[in-house]
Amino acid sequence: MCYLNTTEYRIIPTSGYQVLRNCSGCGCKAAYESTGSFRVNANGKRIDVWLIYRCGSCGHTYNLAIYDRVKPEDIPGEEYRRFLENDGETALRYGMDKGIFTKNRAEIDWEHVAYEILPMEVRENPESRERPQSQENPEGRIGQGRQDALRQDRTGSSLLTIHNPWGLKIRTDKAVAEICQVSRSKVRQLIKEGKLELPQDYVGSRIVLELGGCTIPQTGIPKATASMDRLLKEGDEEIMSEFEDIKKWLADTADEPLEEMGSFFARRVSGYEEHMAVWRDSYQWMARLIPGEARNLLDIGCGTGLELDEIFRLRPDISVTGIDLEPAMLERLKAKHRDRDIRLIQGDYFQVPFGESCFDAAVSFETLHHFKMEDKIILFRKLYQALRPGGCYLEADYIAESEEMEAYLFAEYARRREKSGIGADVFVHFDTPLTLEHEMGLLQEAGFAGVECLGYSSDSHTPMIRAVK
Repeated sequence: MCYLNTTEYRIIPTSGYQVLRNCSGCGCKAAYESTGSFRVNANGKRIDVWLIYRCGSCGHTYNLAIYDRVKPEDIPGEEYRRFLENDGETALRYGMDKGIFTKNRAEIDWEHVAYEILPMEVRENPESRERPQSQENPEGRIGQGRQDALRQDRTGSSLLTIHNPWGLKIRTDKAVAEICQVSRSKVRQLIKEGKLELPQDYVGSRIVLELGGCTIPQTGIPKATASMDRLLKEGDEEIMSEFEDIKKWLADTADEPLEEMGSFFARRVSGYEEHMAVWRDSYQWMARLIPGEARNLLDIGCGTGLELDEIFRLRPDISVTGIDLEPAMLERLKAKHRDRDIRLIQGDYFQVPFGESCFDAAVSFETLHHFKMEDKIILFRKLYQALRPGGCYLEADYIAESEEMEAYLFAEYARRREKSGIGADVFVHFDTPLTLEHEMGLLQEAGFAGVECLGYSSDSHTPMIRAVK
């Protein structure tokens, strides 16, 4: 007798396609993102309606034509109202309409579409109880060549159906990792063991997978999270393997000089957003965690505002104070969000005063893994004082997955500083993450009463931590 659970997920876009076009401001081809805003223009007795796009680098705009010189009565009244109100759902619908892009002869960036993987109904498949597995090949069924191997041990197996009605290009290994709350390396291991077979490219409108050795959690799990269990297992084989990779990389770069922090990022501004694209899901996740009642937000180490891109998409009315060392990054952020209520401060957030009880929420994203414990506790106390009672601090940051890894990185950091003769007052770029336990412990020591880890990104060594004053 065989029992299989059927779990269904749906791929839903959260932003429209980006447009690739030559930008006069950048002097090269650049990616333009939808602003979510429409422009309605009277042209005599005719009307033009455009969806406005903005260059992600310099802020130049581009008009994607929705209606071109049509009579007002040709536009349905309700749709016209939505254009005038910059309705978000309408902007997304047109931003995903491939026919609109074809009409405008606009080149779509197929690879970079923000999306959510949302659970649908979880149900037991009654047909699988007593009937042998069918030899038929239903739509989208993968792994028929290995069905015999899968049938040998179906204990704990599940059927996973992924619906992709928009036909987005989705990496199946990434989708399975997110849904099953495991890393991609775990998915690759299951494939190697013959317990899972995935298509080479991207899913179509529907795909059905039989998962062996990989359970599907109950629905309701926050997007882009994975089990924290592996972080607490010092002997975990995957953790040990990753640690060995880090040690090998450090050995290979042992003689490379340390770079001053500001100079490090100044030289990498042009490729920064591409480098950080792996955290796209976590940016969206952080944005959804901003309390709805929050009106004033502090972002330390804001960079070019990748987390703010997502926060402003959901909360265009929120007031933001952003702090970063690198002026070129702040200029990019400013160019993208000229129409938002944002105050940018160029400086060291250890030195810049935050004030007391000024903010409803504060965030930091991949910026705090360069400091010792004694430095972090000072910063966390500043953040605590800056928040109003009940305010929350959200942190997504690289962590050490074991105390051994933490100690090793700090020792290597000290060795390199000594070898280079760099003074203690010089801020240099080198990763010294703390373990999750130590990071959360410092937040508690700083005064935060409610400190919790909400989950773990499947794409990186990045837990999402929330601390409430």
